[in-house]
Amino acid sequence: MRKNLIAILVLIGLVVYGGYDYFKKSPSETIQITKSENKQLRTGILKGQLAPDFTLTDLKGTTVQLSDFKGKIVLVNFWATWCPPCQVEMPHMQNIFQDFKAKDVVILGVNMTLTEENLEDVQTFVNEQQLTFPIVMDEKSDVVQT
Repeated sequence: MRKNLIAILVLIGLVVYGGYDYFKKSPSETIQITKSENKQLRTGILKGQLAPDFTLTDLKGTTVQLSDFKGKIVLVNFWATWCPPCQVEMPHMQNIFQDFKAKDVVILGVNMTLTEENLEDVQTFVNEQQLTFPIVMDEKSDVVQT
């Protein structure tokens, strides 16, 4: 019970900070990206850069590449079955995915597979949570490290 409360408080804190960070900016600071500007952006992990492309395999063995979602808004969520904040946020991620998938919003769940005790736990977790957004397995932690 106490772990869940802590996880919820941390999640609320992150949401509040994210809202504050977003709304404190003036409109001129907001990054607007059009297809023609896309070529001018650097690839990297900093704000305003294009995310590095990666290729991973989903739970069905299908290859999924980040660039497959080009032109869509993509939220890349790193998670693990043993992570209390992840356990709390996943139903919310599913709700966001359901609410916004018609607006070209994708949630890509990147499982930190190397940290899992066994791969069956991942499929069980996905089934229990009824997750329908793409889940890919980062078996060597290459994407997490990037």
